[in-house]
Formats: sequence, structure tokens, C-alpha cells
Amino acid sequence: MKYTVDSIEEGKAVLEKNNEQVIIDIEKLPANVREGSILQYDGDKFIFLTDETNARREQIYKKQQRLFGQKTSD
Repeated sequence: MKYTVDSIEEGKAVLEKNNEQVIIDIEKLPANVREGSILQYDGDKFIFLTDETNARREQIYKKQQRLFGQKTSD
């Protein structure tokens, strides 16, 4: 199952999947996780999906650039 980190505060992370939220202790997540990170749960632990996270951030960045009238390198 894949989750997106919605927010992190006070030692807890709010994860979203299909418009459902799950609250997890931050200690149970990989150290490099931050808001917007995409995680895979393998039934035992959460795994940080670096490539998917980076691709999603790039998509969002390009959309923001188009919305605010700035050129991207497409």
C-alpha cells in the first residue's frame, strides 16, 4: 500500500491513502521522510519511495510554474 505524508508535527505523521488518513508515530517512518513524501507499506515497515517522491515533486513544481506564468524547462 502506498501513502503520502500529509503533515508532520509533535512526533506524529498524518499519512493519506485514497482520501483516508492514518496517524503514525514518526519513529516508525524512515528518517528522511518529510511532507509530500511517498511511502510504501510492506506489512512490516514503511519504505521511502525516492523516485516516485521526486517525480511527484517535479510535477507539482512544473504546475506551479505554469500557474504563476513562469517558464519551465519542458
